[in-house]
Amino acid sequence: MDSPGPNGKDQGRRPVAANGHEEAPDVFLPEYRFPTPEAKYQHQRAQAEERFRMDFGLWETANRDNPPQSVSLSVSAAGEVRTERRNDLDIVLSLENYVTQFLFAALAAYGDLLLARQLPPTEAVREFEHHADELLKETFNRKWLFGLRRLELLEAEFAERFWPMQREVVEEARYEFEEDVWSTDDEPAEESGTAQACEVEPAACPEPASSEHPPKVPPRKRGPKPDHETALLVATIVARVAPDGDWRSRVDDVCDALDDEQVPVPATWRRNRNVRKWSLCDDRDIVVKAIEYRLGIAKQQKKPAPETLS
Repeated sequence: MDSPGPNGKDQGRRPVAANGHEEAPDVFLPEYRFPTPEAKYQHQRAQAEERFRMDFGLWETANRDNPPQSVSLSVSAAGEVRTERRNDLDIVLSLENYVTQFLFAALAAYGDLLLARQLPPTEAVREFEHHADELLKETFNRKWLFGLRRLELLEAEFAERFWPMQREVVEEARYEFEEDVWSTDDEPAEESGTAQACEVEPAACPEPASSEHPPKVPPRKRGPKPDHETALLVATIVARVAPDGDWRSRVDDVCDALDDEQVPVPATWRRNRNVRKWSLCDDRDIVVKAIEYRLGIAKQQKKPAPETLS
């Protein structure tokens, strides 16, 4: 017989709609439990894909109908000439942000699946790395190149910029997964110690939590955590160093200014490169992409909120 759950509702029956058919379960409710870890993974992956499709549709429509423009001034015999053209870099940066969000969500979902399978940590990490490599290739072809072609962006100029930034995304996701997988490996030892202590001093052991009312532990949010405050600070410094917008030709000055303001470098630089100052990173392409990424976040923050009718 089905018994009511903690919220007093019958957990064993689905609600019945007015037409007499059972309604589909609301998988977005916190108490919803998937029948298998694989089912949960498939749902989370589908959510990541659907979110990307929605973002991609908005991105394509906005940049096709009203693309950002860059202005250049030149002087001719007729006087000063103002030329406007589509700002392809701004378009690519926004696509880059959507791809980053998708990769984090998809990798976090796969990491949860591996944790649920309770594989040995070293095997789990190998599985995660293999899956991440395959996901990167798939995302490059089906999302990144597809997006460039949809808006006729130059593949020769923008295709390869996918790899440095998205490999950093994978590194961040892998780092978070390893934190979880190794801490999970330690849990049985703690439980074993508690059990042994209870055999010696049963009166000192706490009462086990009721299975009907398990303690609720808020899930730790995983995935990209854009540092909006730092991004806005980077944008301010770049605007001060290069008020004309041509900061790439003055990237060394920008790095010195970022160091003077003690702006933290990307976490992956500290872990993988042992670099803790912007001016000490010897790969200028990586530096430029890191600054561009933060400028993209700052630009999104500065977008005015849509007006509402009262």
